[in-house]
Amino acid sequence: MLRRIAVGASKELTTTKLKAYGRLGRYGNQIGTKLLFWPCAWGVALGATSPFSVPTLAALGLFWFGAFNLRSAGCGVNDLLDHKFDAQVERTKTRPIASGELTKTDAAKFVGAHLTGGLVTLAFMKGVAIKQSLMIFPLAMAYPLAKRYTHYAQAVLGLCFNSGIFIGFAQASGIGLFGPLLPFYCAGIMWTLIYDTVYALQDRTDDKKVGLKGLAVLWGKRTKDNCKKANILMLLSLLYGGYLFDLNLIYQVGTCVQAFVINKWIDEVKYKDPKSFFQFFNKHSKIGLAIFLLILFGRIGASKHYQTQGKNNQVADKAKTNN
Repeated sequence: MLRRIAVGASKELTTTKLKAYGRLGRYGNQIGTKLLFWPCAWGVALGATSPFSVPTLAALGLFWFGAFNLRSAGCGVNDLLDHKFDAQVERTKTRPIASGELTKTDAAKFVGAHLTGGLVTLAFMKGVAIKQSLMIFPLAMAYPLAKRYTHYAQAVLGLCFNSGIFIGFAQASGIGLFGPLLPFYCAGIMWTLIYDTVYALQDRTDDKKVGLKGLAVLWGKRTKDNCKKANILMLLSLLYGGYLFDLNLIYQVGTCVQAFVINKWIDEVKYKDPKSFFQFFNKHSKIGLAIFLLILFGRIGASKHYQTQGKNNQVADKAKTNN
């Protein structure tokens, strides 16, 4: 029995195959992990009693581990479902499954391993956070198929990636909050529309040839203008979210500066230079970090009552008490 396991492991753990698995999970580029992690961190920053306490740092570490596993599993599912399309697209034709380096069985093992890592993450989460996290799995599985049926695949990705705001808040505070967090969730969705649509411009020509959809295909040369509109909606959502949680002037001014920076980056995108699409995408992990830091510093001097439930919930609680 042990000999069979050893032989099987030796076949799986060859240098060539390990490199292929690494490319399947995009291990060499963790931007996707960061973009999935930051909304969780926003939730933790909003919900933590003490932002710099050991439990808060532990929660951030837990969500990083979870984001890494979920993103890696998502890459595996995406490549498994889209390997025929990937083989026809210049940028993706060398991916391990599309090129034949890994089989479908190999990909299934890879996905299973990372989903197991996701289950390990759940084992360390609070009950209310586990309930919140269940919403992300259907969305994560829907995204790889979205480009086949709708131009709004980036919206599906946004719904998935940014649901971490609710999970992070629940883990940090023990409260399953929804309404007051919606502005931050909406801001995150707009943010995803911006960075992922520009990123998808790389494949717009090939996607049209093979019949795939997406906002990059739908918007075309209007992408930059529409991304600027999404940036305005993102700013307004963040400002309103800051109001609900009574975040201070540092946060309010910082979000305005951030919106200006994103607008400048959009202007710098060149339709005839595919490298600029990827560079634009890579910059956005800095935006996630900036929002996280703005929330932390924005909490200085803010109302503790509003920080735990938001102004809307406090008003509702007072109305119930008066009645």
